[in-house]
Amino acid sequence: STSKMFFLLFVYYLLNILFKFLLKKIEKNNDVKSLSIIAYLQMILELIIIMIIMHNAGGIESISFTFFFMPIVAAAFLFGSTGSIIMAFICSVLFNLSVLLEYYGIVPHIFRYGVETLEFANIDIALTKSITVSIFYFVVGFYGGYGSKLLFNREKMVMEKTNELFKINKELDNKINDLNLERKKTEEAHNKTAAIISNLADPIIVLDKDNKISLI
Repeated sequence: STSKMFFLLFVYYLLNILFKFLLKKIEKNNDVKSLSIIAYLQMILELIIIMIIMHNAGGIESISFTFFFMPIVAAAFLFGSTGSIIMAFICSVLFNLSVLLEYYGIVPHIFRYGVETLEFANIDIALTKSITVSIFYFVVGFYGGYGSKLLFNREKMVMEKTNELFKINKELDNKINDLNLERKKTEEAHNKTAAIISNLADPIIVLDKDNKISLI
């Protein structure tokens, strides 16, 4: 029913918002292990919900197979190019498997339009559609992984440049501190020299061992 589909979509987006909040919180704590666990859990739950949505929407007769593109793209940014290709393979297997299971009656088929359509009745047409869509899963997985790789490399380059700038800034601070120290020493020496020069006009009395003036 329509209300059931809206409920499933609501749960799907709610889970994504929840996982996004958890990922940001874990990222701040720099907990790599927990981050990986949450990411894998998100992928698994997303696939389960998408399968349920696709089944209730009519399987091969619906366009709900497009939801599989989202975990593929997400896997590209979470796990890189390898992760996106693996996710594309998993989505392809799930989609084609659901077509076969519904066609052979292992899983009851819910008719999208209330009557049997050619897409469901003819397995050749159904598999042609599912395999074609699966090819696009791999295309998206490849380009998504390639894009994420470029993004990761750019972030790595930015981090390297940032660390280099921090290093240069630290070296400049050290040089400034050294220059300030040298300037302070120079000022002290200058003050001593100025004090000696200013006192040259004053008489100097030299006493001998008998405390008699020997030299003025």
